[in-house]
Amino acid sequence: MKLLLALMMLVQQLTNTGPTNATPNGATVNQSFTAGVATNPVAALQFTVPAGVSTPTAGTLGTKQLLCFQRNCIIYGLNDDVIPTSILSMFTVTASSTYSLTGVLGASPTGSDAAVTTGPPLVVTLPFSKCDINRDGALSQADQDKLASYLVNPASIPAGVVTDINGNGTFNGGDVQFEGRVIRGLVACPE
Repeated sequence: MKLLLALMMLVQQLTNTGPTNATPNGATVNQSFTAGVATNPVAALQFTVPAGVSTPTAGTLGTKQLLCFQRNCIIYGLNDDVIPTSILSMFTVTASSTYSLTGVLGASPTGSDAAVTTGPPLVVTLPFSKCDINRDGALSQADQDKLASYLVNPASIPAGVVTDINGNGTFNGGDVQFEGRVIRGLVACPE
């Protein structure tokens, strides 16, 4: 399942909308910006994407183009065309967080400033894979290490953390070994 973050530009306002749940396993989530026609149309738009997301890629821009460097982006064109109602750009997130665009500025077709405001931030909650023991959104040696520490100190296991990784009904060294196989990509994490 993909999570789409829509950025609507209606009456010169960008509003974040979209569901707050995403894919299982802490997987990457695609987020999109969608523009609509404003009362005072916007022909160029600059914005900064939140930390922790990939560099945006272009969506359907008509005669416009998207240019990004790190987190700073601009949608522009060699014309006075209004930014079309379409997906403007997409980026991915891999961790649960609250995401907001910042530095949002619009320009009218004549090049003057066009007021653009942003709506409330989007809160994204990604369910973690049961194999992501430390809940950092990535499978690594740190997950196997954390699982091993839970084996030697069962009282430290937080609520909600699954330790029976291999699914045999008991938590033991086999789960720690199986976690290593998952991390190395030899087997899939059973959900």
